[in-house]
Amino acid sequence: MIVSKREDHNNLVEAFSNVVLGISSLAKEIGINVRPYFNENLPFFSALKPKEKITALYAARSYLQICQKTKMGGTLSDAKLFTWQGIKSLGLRPSSDLFEYIENDHVIEIHDFSAKQLFRNLNYFRYSSYDLESLYCKDIQELFTYDDSTIAYLGKWFHQIETGTWNHMKPFKIPPYKIKESCSPFLS
Repeated sequence: MIVSKREDHNNLVEAFSNVVLGISSLAKEIGINVRPYFNENLPFFSALKPKEKITALYAARSYLQICQKTKMGGTLSDAKLFTWQGIKSLGLRPSSDLFEYIENDHVIEIHDFSAKQLFRNLNYFRYSSYDLESLYCKDIQELFTYDDSTIAYLGKWFHQIETGTWNHMKPFKIPPYKIKESCSPFLS
């Protein structure tokens, strides 16, 4: 059976839609509103190149699996369990005391060195107006604006990790800073 590019595109769009709807449904069970998308035609996903679509679908599907595994072991509101499932799925090994610092009301994010968000717990969505489609299909520099002092602070910290002068996983305190959603649909 030969599948046309149009059929392949439609299958990817449908699969991505189902996955983000699944994440949204699970979050709703614990009282968190996670918007799957703002437009059911998925314009950001549809605009991606084929390989980018597969990457976005894989990332969303992995997150859905983290949610499902967390729910099987307890509740999605358990920040320690949810974070542990995220860390395991990424193949990371945290320091043994990491979970002593995590509380259920904390927002937990894991980023790669290019600042791409690899994991966020559901508390993230208590503070963000972005939908899942935007988070999986847009670049972080397009989504957020940070103040210069925060960028400098994080840059020094990432440099220490990259150069091996700080080579273990442990929580660090970021001084208070402002982050602005650059292209939220709720901006006036």
